[in-house]
Amino acid sequence: MKLARSYKRFVELDTEIVAVGPDDKAAFEAFFTAQRIPFPGVPDPDLVILETYGQQTSWWRLGRMPAQFLIDRKGVVRFVEYGKSMRDITPVDELIQLIQQMEREG
Repeated sequence: MKLARSYKRFVELDTEIVAVGPDDKAAFEAFFTAQRIPFPGVPDPDLVILETYGQQTSWWRLGRMPAQFLIDRKGVVRFVEYGKSMRDITPVDELIQLIQQMEREG
């Protein structure tokens, strides 16, 4: 998982990564522990958060499509990327550049 391997880079930019997923708490904790994911995960089995942010489901792809958001300190969504497959995820370096740009803009 590229985000997990790059987590220190985000911490250096005073940025927190939070993963939200449709699993229950036990499944989420088991996965995060097994994969040694250093950032927090929020279980959303009722899909409240995922539907609020418009994460898509694809029956052809057997589940939820990836979605990434950058939300600034004021709670304003500054970047949204909805993936079409599990491989369609914004590269870490691009996210870092967007965060740095957000900081410059204030």
